[in-house]
Amino acid sequence: MRPFRRALRWILLGLAGLAAMAFAASLLLVFWGDPEFARAPDFSPEALAASGLDFSQNYPARAARFPMADGLELAAQIHGSDPATTILLVHGVLSSSYPLNSAAGLLHQATGARVVAIDLRGHGASGGRPGDIDYVGQYEEDLAEIVRRLRTEAPGGRLMLAGHSMGGGIALRYAERRDFPPVDGYLLFAPYLGWEAPTTPQASREPEGAEFLKIHGPRLVGLALHDAVGLEVFNGLRVMFFNLPPEMPLRSYSYRATVSQAPADFRQALAEVDAPLLVLVGDQDESFLAERYPEAIGPHGQVLILPGANHNTVLRTPESLAAVASWLGS
Repeated sequence: MRPFRRALRWILLGLAGLAAMAFAASLLLVFWGDPEFARAPDFSPEALAASGLDFSQNYPARAARFPMADGLELAAQIHGSDPATTILLVHGVLSSSYPLNSAAGLLHQATGARVVAIDLRGHGASGGRPGDIDYVGQYEEDLAEIVRRLRTEAPGGRLMLAGHSMGGGIALRYAERRDFPPVDGYLLFAPYLGWEAPTTPQASREPEGAEFLKIHGPRLVGLALHDAVGLEVFNGLRVMFFNLPPEMPLRSYSYRATVSQAPADFRQALAEVDAPLLVLVGDQDESFLAERYPEAIGPHGQVLILPGANHNTVLRTPESLAAVASWLGS
């Protein structure tokens, strides 16, 4: 027995040594230095206009606050008052309800629906840390709190969950949760389906010039390894970085916030969608591969590729608004 015990001891020591080396290697990945940008991008009015961003505040809205389970409040802008149909609109990365004023106002005008455009926690006028949440999945849990509130206010009305880009990915994460209150439809504008989706380009599609986005690949891998064994202590470290002026409070996202921007498996999420689904994307989209959306969505919903629209203008083009109005009417 002694030789056996001695051999077992050496095997266990060897395994422990390998585990320690693997953990040390993962820490090296996690604490690798943050990426740096060589030069600032063009933020001239002309460049912003070309991107389709619209910061005008031409459509009247009333401010609202939604308390969350942890006491934090989310801000919202509400267009219209008829609760017969409500569109809960979730913004994309770095955004808030403020740049969606035109989109929300036009949606209200085109459909007659009440449009509730929210600021996710850590965004816009909402509470929370910029670009961070407390745990993976908190974004969609916040949505569930708002849906419950809206259902209570209008128990007989229809409620559509809409999202742009990252907001579309969060909406699909919502669809996966059977413990959440159901919605009557999903309206997604150029949704982010996840890193492995065919709609996500695997190489940068940014035009020549300064880089705008960098992913900290080594840290992302290291934290994913930690997550696999239940180690979440470093999940607040930043993995997604944007080339923005240092005075802007939101310039990066933590690992837990980044993971929460899209479902882990878009196929599984789409299979859980149990309400009508409409996906709108412009054929000039700069962020995602518009032509791959029909393949990705498959039989789970309707996909419309709109000529001339880009990643941001798809929210506001007359063709988009007419499509949404027709979909709601049907």
